[in-house]
Amino acid sequence: MTRPCRAAQAQVAEAAAADVAARDESLGRRGAHEERAAELRALLEAEEAAVRACDAEVAAAEERIEAVRGGFSKPTAQLPRCSV
Repeated sequence: MTRPCRAAQAQVAEAAAADVAARDESLGRRGAHEERAAELRALLEAEEAAVRACDAEVAAAEERIEAVRGGFSKPTAQLPRCSV
């Protein structure tokens, strides 16, 4: 093999090694980003569940408030008169 051919092969090998290293680094970052995305999805699901629980509590409280208000909705004509 001639000297120029060996030099060309060395340049190709260097370029290929650099490409492989860049690809490996990119795949590593991708994996880390996918893991972070999974963590964030889990956090979002937990927060959405907490919001649904709060919404249920608010709805129950509103029902209790309406029930109490219903007990006070007598017309004033039916209230006993006070004699002073």
